[in-house]
Amino acid sequence: MLITPAFFEQLISTMSEGLFVVGADGVILLCNPAFERLTGYSRAECVGTSCVRLGCDMCKKARDDGGEAWCVMFSAKTEDRKQCTIRHKDGAWLPVIKNARTLRMEGEGMCVVETLTDISGLLEREQRIVELSRLLETEIGLEGLIGTAPVMRHIYRILEQSAASDAPVLLLGESGTGKELAAHAVHKLSARRDQPYVSVHCAALNEAVLESELFGHVRGAFTGANRDREGRFGAADKGTLFLDEIGDTPLMTQVKLLRVLETGRYEAVGENISRVADVRLVAATNRPLEHLVRQGLFREDLFFRINVIPIRLPPLREHMEDLPLLAGHLLERIAKRKKIEAPKLTVPALDLLYAHSWPGNVRELRNALEYAVAQAGSQSIGAEHLPPFSSHASVLARERGVVRDAGKGEEQLPPSAEENARETVLTALDACNGNISCAARLLGIHRSTLHARLHRLGIRRGTHI
Repeated sequence: MLITPAFFEQLISTMSEGLFVVGADGVILLCNPAFERLTGYSRAECVGTSCVRLGCDMCKKARDDGGEAWCVMFSAKTEDRKQCTIRHKDGAWLPVIKNARTLRMEGEGMCVVETLTDISGLLEREQRIVELSRLLETEIGLEGLIGTAPVMRHIYRILEQSAASDAPVLLLGESGTGKELAAHAVHKLSARRDQPYVSVHCAALNEAVLESELFGHVRGAFTGANRDREGRFGAADKGTLFLDEIGDTPLMTQVKLLRVLETGRYEAVGENISRVADVRLVAATNRPLEHLVRQGLFREDLFFRINVIPIRLPPLREHMEDLPLLAGHLLERIAKRKKIEAPKLTVPALDLLYAHSWPGNVRELRNALEYAVAQAGSQSIGAEHLPPFSSHASVLARERGVVRDAGKGEEQLPPSAEENARETVLTALDACNGNISCAARLLGIHRSTLHARLHRLGIRRGTHI
């Protein structure tokens, strides 16, 4: 059976992929109905015209790079498959997978047969999956930051919004509040996510070492400089540079940082050649920069340059409702590292954690739980396993009616205090018709604390009214 032209036309008409044939001079010789639907061009508009009208980005790049033939396919004479973008007749850009193969025509030289598969739907689904993954992640946190309190959700929104910009970000907050995690989140959520992320701790280095660390140096720049060394600005090219504790940067180094931010150029130590710095800067400090400016310890012009998007990370005491979630997350990480089952916190232990003011924030909480796991192993963590906290925590614990039983090593309420606490809680619940949030506000505590107290006092919701 011979394949007649009419049968061939029917055959290519059944294809869901767009098909077209291009001659050695780049002229379209043939196309199928799927090609017409995909590109918006009719057969009459395409056949006999140059394939340039499709505006394929990969073909343009190949032509710009030069070659012996009109199309690189005629030089390579191999099969080619790649993702590219073509231009629809209405001007819209369409992502496609293009398969191309060189064929020899009888007595008429070579041609290239190409098929186009529309992948716009796939890319939209992939983007939706990324968005949904981010939404799921932000149910409990964002890029390593953990918390569901309103103040934390506000921080997540600001971080996501700032990631869309290339402007400098200044992260403010006490030590241990997660500024480095926030800096990494800005990078991971930005268009630079696939480029380098480089961090420098400015307080850990003296002036001479810090300048070399930031900008690099050339051989012979100073004693011991036996070879050229790339600085952090060079290493972070096209990516993000995180300057931690920027408030501790020496004044002379501040001058050079300001020049980089203003001109986008810098010089390595011992070199007179100017280099380009395509870097997104994120800085962090736990020091009051405005106060340092007034003291003459931090340049005002540099402060204005880095303070474009200021973000304050809240201390743990401002979102204590996240304490159980944070503790559980940290315990899982500690247990995974130690290859043991994650231990649970008892109510007395959680009460003692709530009583502490956490001046060291999440970092101090992590250290306290490391200590507790070392004491308890994979068993439940009681108050006796926690490290000795500050006197302030002990005072708060006593105010809550919690005392330590020396014999059992457990936190317990004395009988009279327990009865008083029970009466107080029941009165608050009755006044609020059993609403936990309302009762917690009346008692001046968080609802998580009230839940723990209900459990300890043996009060079940709905049975007290």
